Amino acid sequence: MVFRLKVFILLSALFIGLNANAQVETRHKAIKDMLTELKVRCEKNSELKAYFEAYKAALEQKNYTLALDQIDKAILKAPDLTVLYELRGSVKSIVGDFSGAMSDYDYVIAKAPNYVTYYNRGTTKTDNGDLKGALADYDKSVTLEPNYPRLYNNRASVKLALNDKAGADADYKKALSLSPENKAIKDNISIANNTSGGTIIQTGIKKDEVVQISDTDALNEKMALYDAFLKLHPNTTEVYFYRAEVRKELGNTKGAISDYSVVISYRPNNSEAFMLRADLNYELGNYTSAIDDYSTVIRVRPTNAIAYNSRGLTYYTLKNNVSAKEDFNKAIEIDPEFSEAYINRAKIAETNEDFEEALKDYEKALELNKKNQVLTTKVTELKQRIAKRREEVNFYTQYLTYKPTEAKPYFDRGMAYKQLREYSSALMDFNTAIKLDTTLTAAYLARSDVKEYMKDTDGMIADLLIYLRKNPNDANAILKIAKAYDKNENTQAAIAQYTKLITIKATEANYYLLRAAAYDKSKNYTAAITDYTKYISMRPDEVEAQINLAVAKRKNKDYAGAVATLNSLLGANANNAEAYYERARINAGYLSKREAACEDYKKAMDLGHAAAKVMYEDECK
Repeated sequence: MVFRLKVFILLSALFIGLNANAQVETRHKAIKDMLTELKVRCEKNSELKAYFEAYKAALEQKNYTLALDQIDKAILKAPDLTVLYELRGSVKSIVGDFSGAMSDYDYVIAKAPNYVTYYNRGTTKTDNGDLKGALADYDKSVTLEPNYPRLYNNRASVKLALNDKAGADADYKKALSLSPENKAIKDNISIANNTSGGTIIQTGIKKDEVVQISDTDALNEKMALYDAFLKLHPNTTEVYFYRAEVRKELGNTKGAISDYSVVISYRPNNSEAFMLRADLNYELGNYTSAIDDYSTVIRVRPTNAIAYNSRGLTYYTLKNNVSAKEDFNKAIEIDPEFSEAYINRAKIAETNEDFEEALKDYEKALELNKKNQVLTTKVTELKQRIAKRREEVNFYTQYLTYKPTEAKPYFDRGMAYKQLREYSSALMDFNTAIKLDTTLTAAYLARSDVKEYMKDTDGMIADLLIYLRKNPNDANAILKIAKAYDKNENTQAAIAQYTKLITIKATEANYYLLRAAAYDKSKNYTAAITDYTKYISMRPDEVEAQINLAVAKRKNKDYAGAVATLNSLLGANANNAEAYYERARINAGYLSKREAACEDYKKAMDLGHAAAKVMYEDECK
């Protein structure tokens, strides 16, 4: 087992010692100097102190995103305070930002070398697979602090991974001599003695950097080691991460998902664990679970282009092309050189037979991957298709000079124009086709698409309603109408369409959510509550819907019910700022519980909620 030195706890303890005028040994001088300076600066700068206190509060709640935000702000206020970089590095290491952690530790060591930072940099290098670099840092740390058992324990683990069994034995013995009753060290010695060169050390937990092992026997040996270790130390998060990777290699996808779930239970903001679990759920066809996990990654890391792309691909697999395209657009906005997102967006355009748009995206992807033969072939193929559409236009134009009263050729030429994005010409041909044959249902559907492109929403709805007379169960057409009504504030008409969708497919959770929002908008809160409740029963981990349910209950004057919903949500997700804020509003405005409201405003404010900060400062100070 590699011990993680929770640097913020260690430094806090030393800070208490400083406040009590404790004697700090010479070897701790660098740490003492850093902490003394932090204390003095906080006393002089209330804003710096506020950021530091908010950072500590966020750590206690394991809200690492907020902790990083607050320590970043503290650094902006005092960029010369070395200890702030140490604290930031420790949190970056926790969330898996190894390069960021390394950068901060390098800075501290350059300014004020000390055993704590060497120790932390050593554990980070271990996580990132740099075992020799980790060993060098542990050596330096031991030189500065020769009586700290955890240093010897960690160095022993690294030596074992580097096949220095004698060196590992010596370090384990030294660690045990310094801490004779330490059960964890004894267990590590036992595990080391019962494995043939095995160790808990892995070469990192990044998705693309995990060691690839083809030998099944070697994988099974690692599994046995991890299983044995977790029996002794069931709370060691990193080992679940490592075991998940081995389980994945062995084809035990469900077991890997289970291990990532354990990691998430300990680290609810660990975006990498959510991402890896989402990928595996996608592989198993658990698309709803995959979308939920990708959405969590996006909430924690809103600039993660890969998460948007992966969620978009999941929507595309579910034939939800509207949501898929939105996600691919966002991925490209974040990373304009993300070739895979261009390819995926091009596939949607192809599905819609929008070959000009597809060609544009494929050409951009090819520009980013100039030697990709598959993309080269695809671009050539699309150009040929577009040329063929031109030929079709010419053919039907010539044909119609001889047969000007046939509806089908106008429809076919209109489709060719539509695929070439020549919408005015397409609209004229669809109009003529419908005039000649009012039963040509496909022409109404195609014309609705053109009218949508041309921003004629009323015309689009009219055509879709005619199309639905012969195709009453086309969910995509009904959904288009419902969303158009919703956008145009024709809420009752939208509700009627959402109800049709639920009649067609009562197992589709999103239909209940959409109707709930429409009921909410129309102030029919009782109906909204029913639909939100139904949606949550189908998607129990969907946080935003639970907040919407609480808001609907508040609007319906069921204040106790609203608070109960928020209590349940916060019991499962203690870092949700919006839930604290909403509960505070209810306690303050309707239940006359000012003290409870102020506590919730404070919690929401500490989690970064801007409106809560205003309310706390106005109402509670």
